[in-house]
Amino acid sequence: MLAVFCGSLVGLSACEDYDKNGKILDTPTTGEITIGVDESFQPLLMAEIDGFAILYKRAKINARYQSEGEVLQNFLKDSFRLAVVSRELNEAEKAEFKRQTITPRSHKAAVDAICLVVNSQNIDSALTVQQFTDILTGKISRWSELNPKGKKDSIRVVFDNNNSSNLSWLQNKLKLPEPMGKHIFAVNSNQEVVKYVNEHPNSLGVIGISWITDSSANEKEIRRFMQENKVLSVVPDSVAAQVKNIHTDLDLNLYFPAQANIARKYYPFCRTVYILSREGRSGLGTGFTSYVLGDKGQRIVLKAGLLPFTMPLRLVQLKKMEIE
Repeated sequence: MLAVFCGSLVGLSACEDYDKNGKILDTPTTGEITIGVDESFQPLLMAEIDGFAILYKRAKINARYQSEGEVLQNFLKDSFRLAVVSRELNEAEKAEFKRQTITPRSHKAAVDAICLVVNSQNIDSALTVQQFTDILTGKISRWSELNPKGKKDSIRVVFDNNNSSNLSWLQNKLKLPEPMGKHIFAVNSNQEVVKYVNEHPNSLGVIGISWITDSSANEKEIRRFMQENKVLSVVPDSVAAQVKNIHTDLDLNLYFPAQANIARKYYPFCRTVYILSREGRSGLGTGFTSYVLGDKGQRIVLKAGLLPFTMPLRLVQLKKMEIE
């Protein structure tokens, strides 16, 4: 009798299986699939896919970077094996999967931060959550209303697209009305947000943190943006209520979207990155998800400026000491 043995990689089977037409099915480390990714997380997923491809030469993951709404629509239609988004499925989406007799799985992969970016000519360095809410609702319409020395031009808030997960997350978080004012508009990508802020000193851009922290995925224009513009600290209202002036009475570095502040929950605009899977067997989608959630994938999350979800993060506090 001839025995056939299959090796095990990353704890998953690598045996070749065939579908009813005799076509070889993908395995956790071989084959080709297409996944959908919220464009806010593009730099992170580009790095994850590159890292996975280095380890598994026979695997090919094609990523389609779209708005979160488009990703989930295509995920429901079975155009994508995996969806990387900022939320879990809602009740209507769960009902559709039940109709399809599919049980989707949800995995928490990272903690992301939504960042507020302004042109370097802007003298402001921080906003409270309430101030930002008032800007979005139109109660505050000019920078000079926040600071007498600020520009008298109208504030224009720019998001990455009309179906932006950044916008929808903030709407839920801040309980914002729909639709909002004409001073809020969308471009076509996070890169275009960067370009718009760079060219319009009165603007306020909303962008995912990995677009301004992941050196492996950023293009030259992103790095130039960080040299010519700045990211604002965002102070929780409960903290702001305890002081007279957030700019003089607080250490604003504690409310900057840095990994340590995300981990300690000092920065208020943080959200979870989910990997949703509709894969009914142990295929390439399962293998890639295991990679992202494993040690190598979580180290990529750390390098991208996000907070790893499954890997412990060590925070080190340095104290000044006098030397006698």
